[in-house]
Amino acid sequence: SATTKTILLESAYFKPSLISKASRYHKIHTESSFRFERGTDPNLPLLALQRAANLLAELTGGIVASDIIDCYPTPIQPKYITLTYEYIYRLIGTHLEVEVIHNLLKKLNIQVSETTDKDLTVKVPTYRVDVTRPADLIEEMLRIYGYNSFEEQEGRGWGFSRVFPYEKKMEQKQAVVELLVAQGYHEIITNPLGKSSYAKFDKSLDPEQVVHIANPVAKHLDSLRNNLLFSGLEVIGHNCNHDQQSLRLFELGKVYTKSEETERLGIWLLGEREVPNWIRKAEEVTLQDLCATVYGLLQSFGIVDWEAVPEADSLYEKGLALRMGQKKIGYMGMVSTAVLDEMQVNVKKVFFAEIQLKALLRHTAEKRVYRAIPKYPGIDRDLCFVVDERVSFAEVEAVIKKQHIAQLKAFYLIDVYGGENLGKNEKSYTFRFLFQDFGKTLKDARANGLIDAIMRALSNEVGANIRI
Repeated sequence: SATTKTILLESAYFKPSLISKASRYHKIHTESSFRFERGTDPNLPLLALQRAANLLAELTGGIVASDIIDCYPTPIQPKYITLTYEYIYRLIGTHLEVEVIHNLLKKLNIQVSETTDKDLTVKVPTYRVDVTRPADLIEEMLRIYGYNSFEEQEGRGWGFSRVFPYEKKMEQKQAVVELLVAQGYHEIITNPLGKSSYAKFDKSLDPEQVVHIANPVAKHLDSLRNNLLFSGLEVIGHNCNHDQQSLRLFELGKVYTKSEETERLGIWLLGEREVPNWIRKAEEVTLQDLCATVYGLLQSFGIVDWEAVPEADSLYEKGLALRMGQKKIGYMGMVSTAVLDEMQVNVKKVFFAEIQLKALLRHTAEKRVYRAIPKYPGIDRDLCFVVDERVSFAEVEAVIKKQHIAQLKAFYLIDVYGGENLGKNEKSYTFRFLFQDFGKTLKDARANGLIDAIMRALSNEVGANIRI
């Protein structure tokens, strides 16, 4: 104030490790903490104090009224580092003249205190807190000397210091990437940190399993993700805001809970099925398109003993659980409208599949078995039957597969109908069956007999009736 006559000046050096711990503990990150936690010259406070006192005396007409009280029980001394010429050569790969080395150190204000034919000892000023080893000295000298000043030498090369083991997992993951890219998908890499509030939509997740970040760098990055869905939706939301609403995306990433860390494959699909053209009208993608992608991926890895079972999930409007026996290896479906609204994704439908990568790679067929192209023609048969509307495709599929018909090469659902011509609470399925015998020509009578066997099984187990 205007009446101030006496000023006390204090200057101090702060221990970097203590400043770093205190800054994190109190969650206070300032310019001062940024500087002091990286280290400053411990002998600078005295000079700074003298300079400040002189400026006050010079600018205000005051006088320095007392001696300096220095509380410095254990002064920090300059470091002494011994550096051998052989080590310099081994590290940089070329010889430097002794005179050149001394000049470089002089430019760095590093004093040579002792020298021999094989090495030299230098005195490092206390303000060079980053120079603590011989390698640090060499790095500083090279910075002054110039990395581009070294001439290329014949026969000089580089290599790995060790032989890296072959990892089949990496090859398999690359195969996943190539398969999806070939189908028009784009790989994304997202931040594993996200909002902890996203977990409220996943009713199957124990809230206690969410991994919270103790000191988040931002409010929206306060936990580790427990699935890939939301980080992908953030990418989709950004693209939709830039008028990109037809997307095919995938990511190989890790998800976390307190009990485990797993790697998963996420696939997102939305928008139009193909680029607009004059031949066909634009069509929106459906869940069937995502199913086809997942089916093709599993088939490419030789995985056949899996099934897609309808299962309710809080993250989806409707969807299918992917199972191998009793174990659930993934899920695919149409993302819930509530989730899209929360993420502010301005599209009506987003389809998403998430598969446990470990299960996918573990069950990959080790060997691919070659089978010659059949010499004998196959026979197609269409079968239309009526069932109760509660009977799902998966139930019908299970009954057909349970018959273990060797000549049944494939079957497809080609139509589902529900209308006035059917009874109340009924629907009809139309399947196409392909029969083929690899050893002989299949007769019509044999194909008809196989269709009859399938129809009897469907009638007995799901109450199906042939629709005429």
